[in-house]
Amino acid sequence: MAKQSAATALDAEGVVCTPQSANTAWEQQSSVAGLHQSRLVRDKRGRFIFLGDSANLSLLRVVRDVARTCHGESRFVADPLRAGFVEASTDDSGSWMDAAGCEPAPAVSAQEAESLVDMFERATSGLVDSVDTVELRARLAAALHHKSALLAQERIVPYLVVAIGAQSSPRLGHHAEGFFRCGRYLAARHLTDDASIMTVQAYVLITIYLLSASRRNTASMHLRFAIGSLYALGIHRKAVALRFTKKEALLREKLWTTVRILDLFLSASLGRPVATTETRNTRRQDEYSAWNDLCAILEDVLTQVYERRSITAEVVDKIGQHQREWADGHTRAQATAQPATAAPDIGTLHMKQMYYWTIMLLTRPFLIERVVAHVHQTPNNNLGPCALPDLSVSKTLVYACVNSAIKTIRLLEPLARRAGVPARLPLLVDAAFHSALTVGLAHFGDLHLVFPLAKHLDLAHSILSAFADDPVASRNATIVSFLMEVCQLHIERRHAANMDLECEAIGKLFGQIDHPPGQTEDPGRPEDAGGAGPYDAGFPDTHASPGNLPLDGLPDNQLPNAIGGSASVYAGSGVSQSPPQMIPGLDPFGPVPTALDGSLAGDPQLFWLDFEKDVSSLFTIIGPT
Repeated sequence: MAKQSAATALDAEGVVCTPQSANTAWEQQSSVAGLHQSRLVRDKRGRFIFLGDSANLSLLRVVRDVARTCHGESRFVADPLRAGFVEASTDDSGSWMDAAGCEPAPAVSAQEAESLVDMFERATSGLVDSVDTVELRARLAAALHHKSALLAQERIVPYLVVAIGAQSSPRLGHHAEGFFRCGRYLAARHLTDDASIMTVQAYVLITIYLLSASRRNTASMHLRFAIGSLYALGIHRKAVALRFTKKEALLREKLWTTVRILDLFLSASLGRPVATTETRNTRRQDEYSAWNDLCAILEDVLTQVYERRSITAEVVDKIGQHQREWADGHTRAQATAQPATAAPDIGTLHMKQMYYWTIMLLTRPFLIERVVAHVHQTPNNNLGPCALPDLSVSKTLVYACVNSAIKTIRLLEPLARRAGVPARLPLLVDAAFHSALTVGLAHFGDLHLVFPLAKHLDLAHSILSAFADDPVASRNATIVSFLMEVCQLHIERRHAANMDLECEAIGKLFGQIDHPPGQTEDPGRPEDAGGAGPYDAGFPDTHASPGNLPLDGLPDNQLPNAIGGSASVYAGSGVSQSPPQMIPGLDPFGPVPTALDGSLAGDPQLFWLDFEKDVSSLFTIIGPT
């Protein structure tokens, strides 16, 4: 590798950190220049890929740092592939342009082709509603027969539909790449010069195939081609669609919804800027679309929180109200829907998991802040007995994040139990992994005293393991298995600390023969944990007011924590010598509260999302209004 400049450093996880100068008034005021850093990870070819704060790997980095602080090195922390970005690109990625022009599409029987269209409908249920499969089936045989007189452009969509179906078919999966090469070749040859409805359709299908093939970065680039064509045709405007026939107007609306779902999914999961903007009033009841309204919520979370890298009580209250309205409408719609079948409805799973995802993304900064603060409450950075964190202003938000993760895992549980589930479901795999990381992080905040975290972390691992043929799911399952080990270790050491505390009291009453007098067991973290992470000893008094904190004498990696006020951390929690009790009135699996904590709505404090680490969002900084 070429010699790096002094301004650029390569950290232990293979991430390039390029400190920037202070650009905002808040940075200049707080003397926290350098918090803005490039967040880059390497793909399998060693090239750098940008990941933003909302990405799963950003959350993973947070969990790893917290785990290192609590327990030192482990398989989860020292994973040799921790800096890698799974992108299953082929070594001959450019050869399809030459080979597809001379190689015919794979030969399948009429019955097999029909089964692949069926699998396509199941795998993309709720995502792709812009393909008329009834019309497609009528000309499917002619489209797949390379000697038929059908025009090349008319083969593109059938090839891509069958390719996506083959991806999820355990018996015909080996045909997927052949159909995809033919479809993508014809799309590149005939559809790249002019914007058209077929161009949008084709590149949406190409995006879905690439997503299912664990090629997320490539999928993101191809989706931008569909978005450019979509804007050129005015599909983003409802008023434009009304000028066409009812059939084409409906097709345009369906294409817009599909593109929005894919764009927001890729933007959130990779931490990229949103490429589409909603111009409709998605709350209007006439021609209401639950998907469009849900996408508007996710767009607000990404643009008003993660792009601005800050969150205010007003933003949380506004988005929370929109989420409540959406949930009420969805509940009313479900009440009049047909009874559910035994097989999981993939379309419903897609929609519900995105709803829970909006809650987790909105409340994730509060969970991270509370867990980090809780880790630092123990004197001398040693693990002590379990103690449920004191209630705070943002308690509802912290619990909402964990609650939504658990509900997502429960929602996806049928995928690990039922037969005949499509082999590639990238959006649901991503949801399972994100929920597992959230549940894992909650362990280190001792929220296992409130929620059944271990059970659902194991269930999330089972869900990911059910998609073993998916490289992303397989890699995520490995990460979650390592996370389960360190979470179990954390619980065991907490229990050991509790036992030692009780044994000491019992010994004073009855005596003890387990070890010599004056010698006690140390259930704290191992010696090598000290200094292993960014939370070294010497952490400042986080309960002090901002004006009383000695900022000048602190190391750079502790500045973000020193700026917060008393609302930024838990109040000091005493150790209870009785079994932990469930908080009265708290139902971890009940509905999301209809209103936020009253004290939060009136709190003008601003939660800044400028983070010390390059990939991770480790500290939530509370600054001035």
